[in-house]
Amino acid sequence: MVTRPLSILQENPISTVREAVTVIRKLLKGETVTVHRKEFNLLNVKLDFEPKNVVPIYIAGRGPKILELGGEIGDGIIAGAGLASTKGMEYAFSHIRKGASKAKRDIENLDVVCWAFLSISDDEEQARDVLRPLISRIVNAVPLATLIEIGVEKEQAVKIKKLFEQKGPFANEHANLRKYVGTDLIDQFSIAGSPEYCLERVKELIERGVTHIGVLPFANPSLDHKGVIATFAQKVAKDL
Repeated sequence: MVTRPLSILQENPISTVREAVTVIRKLLKGETVTVHRKEFNLLNVKLDFEPKNVVPIYIAGRGPKILELGGEIGDGIIAGAGLASTKGMEYAFSHIRKGASKAKRDIENLDVVCWAFLSISDDEEQARDVLRPLISRIVNAVPLATLIEIGVEKEQAVKIKKLFEQKGPFANEHANLRKYVGTDLIDQFSIAGSPEYCLERVKELIERGVTHIGVLPFANPSLDHKGVIATFAQKVAKDL
């Protein structure tokens, strides 16, 4: 979705990330590294500083293979956009656990981060409206099979994809999108609503086993970006 318009092909992502993690760990240990791949090349590369602390490597993604790789070799895993619901995290944990089992690792020792868009307002529709255009675009870009696997209703996803086949600037019309991008779908990608609702959402994710929440704040008519962050800190995080 991001690299395609830049004509950057995402080839062999799993083997590329696997080798990148290996290379980074060698560099952080002070080793000199030479690697020749289609995706990247290093020739006698060595860091000119020595890290004072162990630098953890987090692997981020949404697909089953990248989540499994995270469980296998990552110090932490960031469950990407679309996994912010309990069903989404069940899907993520099933693949993280599979990778950890392959490497005989205890999943309890891994830091699992749930990545979510964040919008807070006492007016819940305002909080959700700002996210509907982005979520609709993501749903359109992600393969249908993946959407179904992470918990998105097939009928809902198909309707949104068909919208993008139409001509005209529909996607910025909040009133139009409300009937296509409902609360359940917003919850799949984000933590959005009143402070009380957001608190309950975060508690659900923690109960599911998430160890950290990573949020990307979105301004809405009630709060700017700083206001969203401050409200999350004061009315959500402090009550956990």
